[in-house]
Amino acid sequence: MIRAAGIVCKPIKEMVATVVPPLIAWLHERKIEVHVDVETQGCVELNVPCIAREAMGDKIDLLIVLGGDGTLLAAARALKAHNVPILAVNLGSLGFLTTITLDQLYPMLEQVLAGNHRTSERMMLEAQILRRGKVAEQQTALNDAVVNKGALSRMLDSICMSITTT
Repeated sequence: MIRAAGIVCKPIKEMVATVVPPLIAWLHERKIEVHVDVETQGCVELNVPCIAREAMGDKIDLLIVLGGDGTLLAAARALKAHNVPILAVNLGSLGFLTTITLDQLYPMLEQVLAGNHRTSERMMLEAQILRRGKVAEQQTALNDAVVNKGALSRMLDSICMSITTT
């Protein structure tokens, strides 16, 4: 049973202002307590509890992520120590992980609240970069980890890779 839900958004003020307030009202009509993250609260004045993403896992039974794959990955990383289901809604153009559209949000939420939904369990990955036998960097990830020399990474259509160990 879902008693409390969290909402995490890609911080785009126009999107948050049009999508989040009606979503909060919809959840409140169903007696569901709502929490938003700091980034969402910063985009529009909302009269709901605001907490850091990392603290949401202790307070919610469902996380609603509005954005794209990047927003979902960041939210999953923040909730890594909690077993909270995530409903990811794609607001962009390309979403490999966020396949639910905004038009499907409320019908999907009805299904979730009724218990007529399917969940897909995902593993969180711990990636480490070792230098001279010591951990130089460690990150938690959902789906995959990328090691890149530069600050900018891009999605590739195809890649030929050779890995050599010494």
